[in-house]
Amino acid sequence: MNYLNVPSPQEYIVFLLKHLYEYRDIIDLLIRDNKMNLLEEEFDRRFNAILSSITDPWHIAFTIGGFYKLFCYWAKTGYEKTPEEIAAYIK
Repeated sequence: MNYLNVPSPQEYIVFLLKHLYEYRDIIDLLIRDNKMNLLEEEFDRRFNAILSSITDPWHIAFTIGGFYKLFCYWAKTGYEKTPEEIAAYIK
């Protein structure tokens, strides 16, 4: 599934979390080596493109930062919740 074909923001979040979960070994290494800033830069790049219809840069920064921190917490706590449960927090 391509993110451009996902019909709702909620479904996109689930799609993205499932995708990131597939790379949890790499993400766990980034966490261990204190290199999550590399992933943060990728979040910024991709989400800025996805949120291009939003004109308020404060809204964009809050959205990207909030999702990024939520993702980091999920990863650091061992991916305890499902992507659907995480997406429900954002709803």
